[in-house]
Amino acid sequence: FYNCETNTVRTETPEQAREQDAKLLAMWTGFPMLRVIDNSTSFNDKLKRCAQPILDLVGISNKSGSHRRYKVLRPPDVKSIPLPTNQSESEINLLVGSKPNNTISIIHRKDGKASTYTY
Repeated sequence: FYNCETNTVRTETPEQAREQDAKLLAMWTGFPMLRVIDNSTSFNDKLKRCAQPILDLVGISNKSGSHRRYKVLRPPDVKSIPLPTNQSESEINLLVGSKPNNTISIIHRKDGKASTYTY
């Protein structure tokens, strides 16, 4: 439940918060490690769902043993995605080191006016 009464740090209206969320999502779209954690559960469950991608990234197993995986049979209809979308070009360069597992990917994302680089 969104309100400013129980959170003194929060100063924006719900509409302003949605606008900021959309801008933030647009800025990070294309970043390979982007994870969106919705607020469909309790706060404590949301914290657990926030922690799990970090644990996965650093190689710590999921203690509960549950993972959801989905097989994508066909590309989604982008117009049916209930989030703002934009079209961009991405270029991925892999820098392979002399040792095993020593690979770095550099991603250049262009969406018309702006470019971002991530590694």
